[in-house]
Amino acid sequence: MPIGQDISFCQRFAFEVSISAFPSLRPSTNVLHGDPRIPEAGARTMASKEAVVCALIVRAREPFVVKFFPTEASLQMDAPAAAGAAAHEDLATTLPAPLRRLLVDGAPPSTVPTEALRAALRLDDSSAGSGAPGSSLRSLRMLKMLQGLPPEAPTAAVDPPLLTLPGALDARACAALRAAVDASLEGGGGGERGEGAAELAELRDHLLARSFSSSLTLDRDGLERIAGAAAVAALWRLPAAVARAAAAVGAAPAAEEPLGGGRGFEGDVEVIVRRYVPGARPWVPFHYDRAACTVNVALSDDEAHGGGVLLAYTAARGAWAVGRREGDGTAHGPCLLHAVTRVTAGARYSLVLFFGPRRGGAGGGG
Repeated sequence: MPIGQDISFCQRFAFEVSISAFPSLRPSTNVLHGDPRIPEAGARTMASKEAVVCALIVRAREPFVVKFFPTEASLQMDAPAAAGAAAHEDLATTLPAPLRRLLVDGAPPSTVPTEALRAALRLDDSSAGSGAPGSSLRSLRMLKMLQGLPPEAPTAAVDPPLLTLPGALDARACAALRAAVDASLEGGGGGERGEGAAELAELRDHLLARSFSSSLTLDRDGLERIAGAAAVAALWRLPAAVARAAAAVGAAPAAEEPLGGGRGFEGDVEVIVRRYVPGARPWVPFHYDRAACTVNVALSDDEAHGGGVLLAYTAARGAWAVGRREGDGTAHGPCLLHAVTRVTAGARYSLVLFFGPRRGGAGGGG
């Protein structure tokens, strides 16, 4: 949600404001003016240039509640990370039992009945043939509204494909990317696009997932310096492969024009190196991405940390764990539901690339 934007939808839902993690902030610097329980009159964000806004959905049922955490740009990651972890804990208590078992408790997907999971996700009949959430999935509808996107979910006539990419990056590149995000976070850096820009850009794509200083944002040149030009060129060719796979199974129409030349995809690309730890950004709910193609490369073995398992869902298969070793990747379009289970020990690292906007959707990838 851009700073200064009218919160016109506040008339329909209850909101909470919390600045308890930031006692140095004066009440006048609160993100929202007026009573913490926002009245029906529209409110505007009042964040100053010293503040960055992060909204985390902390209630998955009606009334829909959002906590806003204002942060001073000079704050180190400890306080925001603690606030993000607390918000995730709040959300965990309200999740339906099947989702809580999968995401928070780390239960194997085979132990959660598919019908119970479908009911928990509130997938309606109109989306039965796709992996996309239906119009009755209110939490994701409101998430898209908060992102400034149409509330309708992307749909496909059949289950969308998930491509697996063994050895997408070698061990040297994975280690270098882990070291880069560690150095950035420990040094308080925010990537290469200016203070606060990475936080707000990622907020548009994964509002539920954001826990402040848990990622490093790069551009293609920066990624090539770390991972090598050949490996990056291979990643940039994946959107075309995903489009071909989707067209082959009837999940999407054939592309009308080539998706890039020798260097691969030529549109906007968001490149994010993420670190998940138990105390900050511990898990990610089921969601779909608004990017035309998402590429996710594991920078650490699944066995190197507790939890942090990538899950995928389709109507035909239900939910399953996507096991990966260091350097293995996945690629998919915007119609695949996916999630990450709670990290219980160690650190989980991943490289995520969002390629361009969803066809027919609003906005870009960041």
